[in-house]
Amino acid sequence: MPNIAAPRVAPVVVPSPGTSSPSVASPSVTTSHSASNAASETDIGAPQDNFSRGLWDIGQKIRGALDALEAPASWLLRVAAVIGVCALAYVLAAVFFGGAGLATNPKMGELTKNLDMASKAFTYSLLALMIASLVLGYEDNRLGAIVAATGFFFYIAAPLGIKKFIGVTPATAVMATHFRQIGYVLVIIGLIKAVADIAVWLWHLPERMKTRHASVGVSNQAEAKQRIIAREANMLSPCWKLPFCRESIRKQCPAFLAKTTCWKFGRGCYCDTEMISRIVRGESLEAIKAPTQQSRQGKPPCGRCYIYLEHQTYKFRMLSPLVLPVTVLVTYLIWPIYVRFFGIAYNGFDSLWSVFSFNASNLTSGDMKASAEGLAAASQVGKESAASIALITQNMFGVLLGFMVLIYFSKFIEWAIYKAKW
Repeated sequence: MPNIAAPRVAPVVVPSPGTSSPSVASPSVTTSHSASNAASETDIGAPQDNFSRGLWDIGQKIRGALDALEAPASWLLRVAAVIGVCALAYVLAAVFFGGAGLATNPKMGELTKNLDMASKAFTYSLLALMIASLVLGYEDNRLGAIVAATGFFFYIAAPLGIKKFIGVTPATAVMATHFRQIGYVLVIIGLIKAVADIAVWLWHLPERMKTRHASVGVSNQAEAKQRIIAREANMLSPCWKLPFCRESIRKQCPAFLAKTTCWKFGRGCYCDTEMISRIVRGESLEAIKAPTQQSRQGKPPCGRCYIYLEHQTYKFRMLSPLVLPVTVLVTYLIWPIYVRFFGIAYNGFDSLWSVFSFNASNLTSGDMKASAEGLAAASQVGKESAASIALITQNMFGVLLGFMVLIYFSKFIEWAIYKAKW
């Protein structure tokens, strides 16, 4: 459509659904462009409203801190790898060549002490290695699952493999104790990283939804004056308080004059090009309010409109921080039920859980013929009872239950806001 000049209004190209076009020119934008250019370059990707901007600033500070730790983390990664490989080499040599799995080994006491130090050094190195990897690759959303899976391996699979394929001795018992402890810690760290990844995913979800669905209107830089107004925007703000509203159009916008949001009014400045053309031509208010082709069609395409999706973004970012406290509350409420069912499962599969029990005090006298020194060493390791192991396992799977609640509640908020359009 040709540009038609109106008094004191710069030429305007009317946007059409599904196409990109320039926004309305404004003297204030022209005069303040150079002044705000530097600020806009430093705030690329920053939200307009104060609440989301505060969260965005926190995220930027965390990123800055993690970037500053890159050099120490790289150094820690190398040192931990060297110490861990040496410690693991000693553990393997003691197991396969030193007779750590033989209860009749005459040097069992000394071997137990050495394996205690070696396995402890290995587990500390493994912990440092995982933390350094998380710092260096904090943007990789697969690391949380990798760390948690590593923790499960050392908590369950490693002690089980030692018992089944190597044998229960004081030396192997101390290894299993350290492996189980580091496994528990790694599971918790991995789940924390996964929760952080979900938070980042929730933060970027609105932009992905806009990229995927928005095709009505254009996503332009807001006018300087409108950006100030949009700083106070929230999920209850009307369309004229969002970044997209243009002052030259707002003066004669029927939705604004009726104090009704465009998605409730039934047409707006992005979807009803005929109404915008009447405003640009300076027609009377009665003519502007007259029915258009868009209003006769019925339901406007809000689900594809930048303005409506921006409104849903404010709503999403106000509600998404509730995911974590609601998850904690729900987990707390269902915890007694979970404990009851876990107890039933534990009693029903007692033989299975007994396989995970790795207590050196359960060794028979025949297995402890080595020496009095071996008996003394065995008394200091593997003291976890079957009940304590069951409790730790119950808590680990309880954390996983809470993690699943977190995921599904996040998905529910996404569906409610972007699919059901609540």
